[in-house]
Amino acid sequence: MNFKASFLLLATSAQLSLSVEGALLAYYPFDTDFSDASGKGNDLASGVGVPTVTTTTGEHAFGGGALDLNSTISNQVYLNLTNPITVGATDAWSVAFWARHRPGNDGSTGMIVGDLTAADFIWIPREGAVAGLRFRNSASGTANYTTPPAGFEPAGVYHYYAVVADGAGNVEVFYDNASLGTTTITTNFDITSVGQAFNQKTQSMNGQIDELYIYDEAIDSARVNELFTGVPEPSSLGLLGLASVMLLRRRR
Repeated sequence: MNFKASFLLLATSAQLSLSVEGALLAYYPFDTDFSDASGKGNDLASGVGVPTVTTTTGEHAFGGGALDLNSTISNQVYLNLTNPITVGATDAWSVAFWARHRPGNDGSTGMIVGDLTAADFIWIPREGAVAGLRFRNSASGTANYTTPPAGFEPAGVYHYYAVVADGAGNVEVFYDNASLGTTTITTNFDITSVGQAFNQKTQSMNGQIDELYIYDEAIDSARVNELFTGVPEPSSLGLLGLASVMLLRRRR
């Protein structure tokens, strides 16, 4: 089979792959704006304050930018989803992202995603009672994970997190591509906002969030590793981009 025929075949395969891909609910690269790059149209809109995209070197993990939220202990800054996401206790889901606390930040800030009107959230407080990550479900049940160094999450340093719920009452958290373990907990969860949840000013995010993925499946450790190393979801590459990647892999 010649090169052109191979490329067309791979492009057709890529198109089929893209058409059946449905596990990615939303993807926010934050390279230039707050749009949803998954193709689902769930763009983010300003909720309170003035969120921005920072392109400053060191303030984004991948791509050309990151979401910058400059909340303080008295002022909230966050974004709202166009279409809130709700998952039940028997639904599998995953949320993966990079995050960085702003240097000099004080207090227990660090909300990533959750519900403004309920107890739901994924939270990475810089300091306080939780030394790492806390998941809280719609029934106010909590699961806490300690991240190294224990007791303090340093500001100004990006870390990678993936929260994976299997739909069978278990949630596993990954930190910098290493599992922090699995907790048995009800995993029903609502997401209305990015950078805030629970609607308390002292818990808004002060720092950057980058490469935020939301899935309606429990991603496996291989996909966790790909997100950690910066490999995008196939649907975010575009048809020709995916076909090109597939072709290059085939020719090696």
